[in-house]
Amino acid sequence: DDRAAELQEMLEKVDSALRELTDSDTLKTVLLHLLALGNFLNAGTPLGDAPGFGPDSLTKFASTRANAEGVTVLSLLVSRLAVSRPKLVTLPSHLQSLAGASKLSLKAAAELLSSLRGECTDAEGQLALAAPQDYLHSRLSDFLPHAAGTLSSLNEVLAGAHARLNAAKTCFAARPSTSQEELLGFFATFLASFSLAVTGRTDPASPRVLSPTALSPRNFSPPPFATGPTPKPFAALPASPVAPASTPLPGKTKGGGISSWLGLSRKSKA
Repeated sequence: DDRAAELQEMLEKVDSALRELTDSDTLKTVLLHLLALGNFLNAGTPLGDAPGFGPDSLTKFASTRANAEGVTVLSLLVSRLAVSRPKLVTLPSHLQSLAGASKLSLKAAAELLSSLRGECTDAEGQLALAAPQDYLHSRLSDFLPHAAGTLSSLNEVLAGAHARLNAAKTCFAARPSTSQEELLGFFATFLASFSLAVTGRTDPASPRVLSPTALSPRNFSPPPFATGPTPKPFAALPASPVAPASTPLPGKTKGGGISSWLGLSRKSKA
């Protein structure tokens, strides 16, 4: 059945995208850099020193702007990573399944699978009523065992995708109620903005020259980091933060930390 093949392809795409998210150390390292920058900008506020943030906050990094036209938290970070950690700006190449899978739905897949099960149940009823010598009896006798195996396999793939979704929500501190479409949508939107920032643009038609000295914490609205208890994000990472070797995260030392790495100062008059 073409619908079974379509369902198999759909589930494989979603599973692949979720696998890429949870397996990508590059993504987790980029997010840790964003967290460090967010904590620097929020220093001295109730939102400072946040242990993490949920994926629903990702788009804020691309939309939070400085005084300088075209400079955002994300574009500033990408401009610095391109110089100091160039491998991190290859992030889009690690998440190639994300864009397509963000348009698919595990809920729709489950509904289609349920519909296929119902049709097989109807076919079993027709088989019970058909005379053994009937052509329909012969066809259904051949078809149903194959269909049962296909449905069992699809059910296992669907269950695996849901398990991977739950693992991804735990890994990235998403709310338990977050759907697969929402989770992948958050990351797909973030990845699109990240890709534009890598090319030096904040929108496809408007090239920007980044100027880190134009940025200071007071120029930003605090991103909505989680302020209540949340699952520990990036559980797959070692306990020590991932940052440039000579650049400890804010609050860890009395040195320049991320502010010097980014070329920022909390006393900046930008």
